[in-house]
Amino acid sequence: MHWSKWFFSFVLIWIIGCRSNDPAEAKREIEAQDKVFEEAFNKKNVTVLLSVYWDSPELIAMYPDGNYRGYDDVKQSWWDFFNSVEVRKFQFTESHIEVSGDFAYDWGLFNFEFQPRSGALMSGTGRYLEVWRHIGKKWVIVADHASSPMRPSLPETATK
Repeated sequence: MHWSKWFFSFVLIWIIGCRSNDPAEAKREIEAQDKVFEEAFNKKNVTVLLSVYWDSPELIAMYPDGNYRGYDDVKQSWWDFFNSVEVRKFQFTESHIEVSGDFAYDWGLFNFEFQPRSGALMSGTGRYLEVWRHIGKKWVIVADHASSPMRPSLPETATK
């Protein structure tokens, strides 16, 4: 009788562990999550935008205005950002996704056009790198980095 409990426990664990890790399917799921992010960004919908992030104190985000650790800090950074600018346009223009098991990375470029509450219209191209992890039944961002290329400052002697 005891052997049947062990046998069925083993079979159940094996079935759960054999979840499909099809990289093509994972890539499609991450592409769909990127679309959710892009649409939420353009609507300034923080709640939907955050649905693609890992709800954990271990979440990491590095943005031009600072580094954030934890879901609550990342959430506050988005509220602060959207309260300081009017989003005219945000669009991913290039994406490269690589998947390995329950982890993936997604890097590429985005175009943006923002109108700060005080200041001139800002537009340009930015870069991003996201680390994704399959947790539960969905892919979520566990580490996020975004930056906008800036010209290096020239030494004073080089401008004379």
